[in-house]
Amino acid sequence: MKKENPVMEYLRAQARGSENAKTQYDIAAGTGLKIRFVRIEIRRLRIEEEVLIVSTPNAPNPGYYLPVFPQDNGRAEDYLRRLRSKALHELQNLRPQRRAFRKQVPEQLELIAA
Repeated sequence: MKKENPVMEYLRAQARGSENAKTQYDIAAGTGLKIRFVRIEIRRLRIEEEVLIVSTPNAPNPGYYLPVFPQDNGRAEDYLRRLRSKALHELQNLRPQRRAFRKQVPEQLELIAA
């Protein structure tokens, strides 16, 4: 039988609902993993396994949690709005940066070759 991921196991046991949100430091201490691995694993769970792990950096009880109670719905929706807004903001930066790259790189290559 496959052992459950330690981060997911910890979240299921300790971080159910926004009132029980845990910081990356809490999760690292509770699992014995390095903080960097905790962040990588949360990202992997969100992307590959499509687990909704909400993060609330500015909440009274900041941290990661699994939204399982009805009162968590509003915060989960806020998290998803913030995530979408951040992605759109990054996309707005992409087009002008690509144009700058296409313009600058050939000019810089000419300078180096001279």
